[in-house]
Amino acid sequence: MTDKGKGTFRLAIAGMGGRGVSMTRLILDSPHDVQIVGLVDRIRARAELTRDYYDLSLRCFDNAAECLDAAEPDALIAFTSDVWHEEVVVPALRRNVHVYCEKPMATTLEACDRMIPAAEKSQALFYMGHNMRMGPMYHTIHEIVAGGDIGELLTLEMNEYYHGGRTYFRRWNRLLDVGGGLWITKSTHDFDMMAWLTGSEPVSVYAVGGLRHFRPKAGAAERCRDCPLADQCDDYQPPDTLRYDERARDERQLRFWDEWRRLGEPDGYLPADACLYRGDIETIDHGIATVKFASGACATYAMSCVTTPQLSGRWLTATGTRGAIQSDPRTGLIHVSYRGAKPPQTYDTSALRTGSHGGADHRVIADFLRCCRGGREPIATHTDGRRAVMMGLAAQQSMQTAAAVRCEDVT
Repeated sequence: MTDKGKGTFRLAIAGMGGRGVSMTRLILDSPHDVQIVGLVDRIRARAELTRDYYDLSLRCFDNAAECLDAAEPDALIAFTSDVWHEEVVVPALRRNVHVYCEKPMATTLEACDRMIPAAEKSQALFYMGHNMRMGPMYHTIHEIVAGGDIGELLTLEMNEYYHGGRTYFRRWNRLLDVGGGLWITKSTHDFDMMAWLTGSEPVSVYAVGGLRHFRPKAGAAERCRDCPLADQCDDYQPPDTLRYDERARDERQLRFWDEWRRLGEPDGYLPADACLYRGDIETIDHGIATVKFASGACATYAMSCVTTPQLSGRWLTATGTRGAIQSDPRTGLIHVSYRGAKPPQTYDTSALRTGSHGGADHRVIADFLRCCRGGREPIATHTDGRRAVMMGLAAQQSMQTAAAVRCEDVT
């Protein structure tokens, strides 16, 4: 691995979807000595729109190879839609440019297996962007489990009820050929966390689920603003609600997001108030997966995008041979209790959970830059990225076949 971190660190960002736009803002606001030298998007006008919105002086590109050759970055961050990670990651690695790859690594194992040799042959770093690992609450839970405080891990329950998940069905995430379905584009967060906490390899996955709620509804209009059912719809969305940047609601920002969505239509973006009951959703809106690990640990994961704001969050319960963990995503508190006489403990991570994804996003970018500059090993690697994709595919195949799928048989 080479250390290109002398002086200002030159950074290119690929993918100016909602995630790319918001993370570009985060990087610009960060204290790190970085210079963004190029923005990449398949729709170059969307990169140019973002550049102008943030008052940047740099070139924009519609392919990663051209950016890498012209801008000569030290590192590239891939925030493209999931199916296009490979086409920006591999050219960077072949040029010995450090890479941060947003989860999931890819939408197929074939794509993962083309990316891995490029990472292994490169002198640069491949950093798998499983940002949950850097979230203060989950990082603390991992330290508790790995330290043996609750003994050998037996069961793990990870339940995500995501009220904001409705927005997936107005974006490219609803399309199988772009995101691979929510078992991959969404749930690889949680499958990776399972493997990280158990410290073991998954053996088999059994999953059930489907699309039950967000299906065509008689009388619904194409957009909430025009819908005669608005006053009786739990999913009514005001058309001017901003989804990615809530710090200001001025006219310039509203114009930016209107134009951004218009430019993003070829990638599957719809108006912010597009009807959720229009009939072109290809993925699930709820599901449950059970995973068996080689260590003997058993894990379950429940996911629902049909829920309430009050329940929304990632809820985690773990039991071990000596104790148990319960975490509360609303408060950031982690409660640890013991089977013996040891008094219970509570860990408070609330003060650390500032910023997006419960404090994970700015921490994971900082860690990536430290790894690039100091030659440190990443907290998640291509091995972790491939494993999480494999587990998501296993869940998808299990749901389709109504049978448990051995991970070694996943295609």
